[in-house]
Amino acid sequence: MLNPTTISLAIIGFALLIYLQHQLNQNNGRKVIITLCALAVLFAVSIGWVKLIYNSPENISNRAEVRAQEKKEKDAETAHNMCNNSILAYLTSRDFVERRLKSPSTAEFPSFSAIQSVSLGNCKFQVRAYVDAQNGFGATTRTPYQATLEYIPKEQSWKLLNLEI
Repeated sequence: MLNPTTISLAIIGFALLIYLQHQLNQNNGRKVIITLCALAVLFAVSIGWVKLIYNSPENISNRAEVRAQEKKEKDAETAHNMCNNSILAYLTSRDFVERRLKSPSTAEFPSFSAIQSVSLGNCKFQVRAYVDAQNGFGATTRTPYQATLEYIPKEQSWKLLNLEI
């Protein structure tokens, strides 16, 4: 924190150090000890003063407000990014589809370039893709699906609105 008080204390401390160097060059031990004591007192007072200013109720309140505003901005940015992320919508749809499969461990999904994931606005997406997985008889089949999802910013979670397999 660079405020006028801190700068003034730094200048005074620097001046005392120069004086101390001068006294050492003249072999004046008593003045050196007095100067060192003055430096120690100055240092202790300056630390106390800075802590007092930094921990004042006004500064604590200001820092809390700044942190709250930064969190709000970060949450808004995250929500914006999530509400425009069709790749994440596709990846999330895969999780919902796997939950409906007889053998989810056998599921294989296509790459993003082979599917259709479209933003519907208002954090909603429609995903059209397919999954290759074993059915109840152990045969691997390709099953197309269409999922409608919504990202809920306040909960930071995805909601499945509709799934057609």
